[in-house]
Amino acid sequence: MNELGRLVRRLKRMYAGFWLSAVLLVAVGECFYGWTGGWAGQELGVYAGESVVILQTALCVPLSLKSFVWWKRRFMYTANLPVALQACFRGYLLRLMLLAIPLWGGLLLYYLSWSTKGVLCAAIALVASLFCWPSENRLRRELDMDGDDFGRKGEGQ
Repeated sequence: MNELGRLVRRLKRMYAGFWLSAVLLVAVGECFYGWTGGWAGQELGVYAGESVVILQTALCVPLSLKSFVWWKRRFMYTANLPVALQACFRGYLLRLMLLAIPLWGGLLLYYLSWSTKGVLCAAIALVASLFCWPSENRLRRELDMDGDDFGRKGEGQ
């Protein structure tokens, strides 16, 4: 199926951009020292930043992993194939946006305060994104496609 292959390539580019954004933020933090460590001596600021990033991670990572099931149930089963593929793309985009919050927040916290809790939260978001990595087989399973059929299993097509 050509449409499915194009969607998989598009999603993989999107995930590569997600990982590249983390690499770029680390490169900027390591190369340009003018903005790093600004909160290092402020205990209250560091504590508040750590609390916010930990709560972001605790909320966004499980929500991103579970949100696709809700998205699938609401939009994909009731649509024809092109609409379902577009809904699938939006579901994956929602996942990445939810994972980007603790990733970027954690890395920014690390470089602003030198708190390793930020790196831990960013690493959790990166590892969670591996559980969502798109492939053609995975999309076929998620869309309940058998061969070229589309729709719920067990329904007469």
